[in-house]
Amino acid sequence: DMEFTLKKGHSIGLVGESGSGKSTTGMAILKLVQSEGSITYADEQIQGLNRQQMLPFRSRMQVVFQDPFSALNPRMSVAQVIGEGLLVHQQLDENELDQRICDVMKEVDLDPETRHRYPNEFSGGQRQRIA
Repeated sequence: DMEFTLKKGHSIGLVGESGSGKSTTGMAILKLVQSEGSITYADEQIQGLNRQQMLPFRSRMQVVFQDPFSALNPRMSVAQVIGEGLLVHQQLDENELDQRICDVMKEVDLDPETRHRYPNEFSGGQRQRIA
């Protein structure tokens, strides 16, 4: 069992031994795995919401998984991975999206020219920054 409350604008980091449930907790909050109990976000019970109803909530949450090798879809280019996250938050045309992807990559010290490469072409540290 666990319970925690976050104030608006705050973050939480879960630490613990391997297999203690850190990733599962994050996935349960995002409703990526089934869970028991209740999950309340912004005073709304979200455990009964469907995928479409969860989109506004997920756009305000992020789980950063420890393992950069399994956190990224190997069939998606880095531009697709980053672009997917950007499109959840805003409507952008193709040129705006590409520019925003380049800006994000610069912010995390990655060369925007590499945006069409795939995750397996990056080091572990670079993959963490992509994720």
